[in-house]
Formats: sequence, structure tokens, C-alpha cells
Amino acid sequence: MARSEIRAGEQIKALREDYQELKPRYERLASEIARILEQALPVVKPIAKPQAINWRVKDESSLVRKLWDKNLKSLDDVSDLAGVRVIVYFRDHVAAIDKGVLQDCGLTVHRTERKRVPSGYQAVHHEVSLGTTRSGLPESADIAALKAELQVCTVLQHAWAETEHDRGYKSWTPLSPRTRTLFDALAKALDAADDNLVVVRDAADEERADADGPLGPGAATAMARDRDIVRELDRSIAARLDTELRSEYYADWRMDAVLQTAGFRAVGEVLKYVQSNEAAVLGMVGYRGHGVPAHRGVALMNAGYLRMIRDGRDQELAEVMARIFADGQDYKRVVTRIREEVERSEGTA
Repeated sequence: MARSEIRAGEQIKALREDYQELKPRYERLASEIARILEQALPVVKPIAKPQAINWRVKDESSLVRKLWDKNLKSLDDVSDLAGVRVIVYFRDHVAAIDKGVLQDCGLTVHRTERKRVPSGYQAVHHEVSLGTTRSGLPESADIAALKAELQVCTVLQHAWAETEHDRGYKSWTPLSPRTRTLFDALAKALDAADDNLVVVRDAADEERADADGPLGPGAATAMARDRDIVRELDRSIAARLDTELRSEYYADWRMDAVLQTAGFRAVGEVLKYVQSNEAAVLGMVGYRGHGVPAHRGVALMNAGYLRMIRDGRDQELAEVMARIFADGQDYKRVVTRIREEVERSEGTA
């Protein structure tokens, strides 16, 4: 064995021993990031609800192989000592969980890379660490400087990656050309399936929206009760207000009055607006007052308010709010606060 190989082996042995000491800290880091995302993602980005959030730390044999194969000289050169994977149903939800969303969840994002390799693996990788709020806590002091690799991928890509990783990437014995060809063919099929899944979802949603019919008695309550996007946004709005989401719904006639005054005429039209303006609907919470309980259907009310504010119909909004709530409040002032909040969140203030 050449002297250079002996020196490399000794260096890898020393790095492995260093990692053995650090490994419990990386386990805590990965576990904490997964916990943060499980709690925050449904609030920050409810439309991209994960199917699962998994975490792991690199096993020592994989570390040794990576150090040897890539001739790495430091543990700082290994970006995936701690790994977290967010698994979503649809390809467009991978893109939805972006740097801004992760920062809103309380993480610091150092680097982002879209992985699309010839072997078929596809995901977005973010190099992350704990955000400043959590990293400053005494209990996080020993993991504050550590980084983890956060992967976001679809269910189909996760299934492929797990299968290939264990039988291809991690194996010391190369796959036969025939098996490699089968893996590559499967990757192409799953790539097409991911695209088709989004197409089918959108087509089904559009057909359902078209079949939903006009707004009418009971339609708003049915949306608040039965539609995932409305239910998730209601829960997220209550969480942002740090309050309870009551079991009671806004009175149907109140929701209907706001939506119809805003110009909505069909159930499908409302749902499309809510989905395409999710962040703005979710962001309209400050005018309500922190800690004030939220009724189910608050997302629909916000959608109506948002549309009228964007259309410059502040006076109409104040009038309809005064009529349906009839509690003596100065709704011109309330609408002014709503407008300020919308403009601030959309950067037009």
C-alpha cells in the first residue's frame, strides 16, 4: 500500500472518530429541524401539506466511503451529516416549500440546489441551520453552528430514491447493466407520473369547481366544512393569531353577503381565488386582534375582504361589515387597518 493511501486511511480514521463524538449533536439537530417543520409548515404553507417528514444522521460506514471516494479532508466538506426529508404529494409543492417559507418556519437557509441527476434522482436540497431565535437558546448552544441537508421531494421520487440508495448508491457492489437500465427506466416513468399527477389533480379540481354551481344558501358553510384548502387556512389563521378555532361557523348569510358583495358568483370561483391567493388570505390576521377566537370560515371572509380591498372598494366593504356584524364598531377604521395590512404584506405600502 502506498504511503499516500496509508496517510489517507489514517486521516479518515481520525475523522470517523471525530464524527462519533459529534453524532449525538447531529441527531439532535436533525430531530429539532423535523419537529420545527412539523409544527410550522401547516401554518406557513398549508397548501403544501407534507405526506411525511423524516430525518436521519449519516452512518459511519457511509461517511467513510464518502470521505474516501471524494478525497474529502474535513467533516465540514460533508453537507449531509444530518439529513431531513420533507415528502410532499405533488411536484409543484416541492417548489412551494422555498427559501422564504423555510425562513418563515424559523430556519436559516445557507444554500439551495435543485438536484436532477441522470440516474433519475430529483429533489431540492437546502443547507439549513437553526434560525437566530432558536440558536440563541441555551439548550441549542451546542448545535447552533451545525448545518443539515434538508431535502424536499415528491412521494414518488422518495420511493425511487430509497430503493436506489440502499441497493445502488450505498452498495459496494455495482449494479449490473441490466438492473441499472431498469432503475433508469423506472426513474423516467416516475418523472412522467409526477407530471401527470399534477395534470390529473388540476383537471379534477377544475371539473369539481365547474360542477359546484352558484353561490347560494348553505354554499359558504359547505366550503368551510368540506374543502381542505379552506379548513387548512382556517386552522393556520387561528394558529397565527395564537387563538382557538371555534367549532362554530360564521353565519352562512354573513359569509354569503361578503362573498357576493366582493363579486363572487360561483363556488368554484371562490375556491380558485382562495387557492391562488393563499399567502395573502393567510396574512390578513393583524386587523382581528391577537388572541381573538376565530370562527370557521374566516378564510372565506378574508378572501372577500381581500378582493374588495384590491378593487379599491373600501367604502362598500365598510358598509357590508357594518351591516352583517351590527355591533357599533367604526368599520371605516377597521377597513383602513385591513388595507394597511394588505399593502404591507404585498409590499405596496
